[in-house]
Amino acid sequence: MDELDILKEAAKLSPENVPLRRHLAAQFWKAGRLDEANAELTDLVRMAPGDATLLFEWSRVLNAQGRYEEAAARLVESLKLNSQNAPAHLLMARVLMALRQREKAARHYY
Repeated sequence: MDELDILKEAAKLSPENVPLRRHLAAQFWKAGRLDEANAELTDLVRMAPGDATLLFEWSRVLNAQGRYEEAAARLVESLKLNSQNAPAHLLMARVLMALRQREKAARHYY
């Protein structure tokens, strides 16, 4: 049984444990298991809708999956909650460039 299997079992036993499930989502992300990371983050955001960091982490996964419009929507939510998150602004610029919205992207670089 590897670390991800152990974390998945722990999350099944404690489904309301946000820090544990956040860690599981991060490990899925690192392992390139984007669909599983997306599923975890989708559930986590439902559990903690005002968490700017979770929204940012979810947007990273969506961006990696090429789901740029969804990533942009999550980043808008995240930046409303924490407008000072520089990595979120950088990712927003990259997502907007992927969507060919150069003028909007430029505003997030500055």
